[in-house]
Amino acid sequence: MLKLLMDTDLDAKQMDSAETAHGSRKDLISLINEVLDQAKIESGRIKLENVPFDLRFLMDNVSSLLSGKVAEKRNRVFSRAASIWFHDQAWIVTAEVVTFKL
Repeated sequence: MLKLLMDTDLDAKQMDSAETAHGSRKDLISLINEVLDQAKIESGRIKLENVPFDLRFLMDNVSSLLSGKVAEKRNRVFSRAASIWFHDQAWIVTAEVVTFKL
């Protein structure tokens, strides 16, 4: 439904709200899957695996999720990551992503 809404003629603020809601929907589904995965981990039915991911992408997502609530309280949230490269990698870290995101 949100995807259909986003395909209509929305102003910038409405589009931003629709995109945030769409992202939140995806995050909620991801959280539910993570809870289910945690249950599998605790029961020994799943094996953990470290994977590389872009830390800046995670920081941007967290900042985006927090910005709405923060703005309601007339505060601001900042997310700054220097655009540097370390050993030819752009902020790539390795971690067990499900646990790291919780």
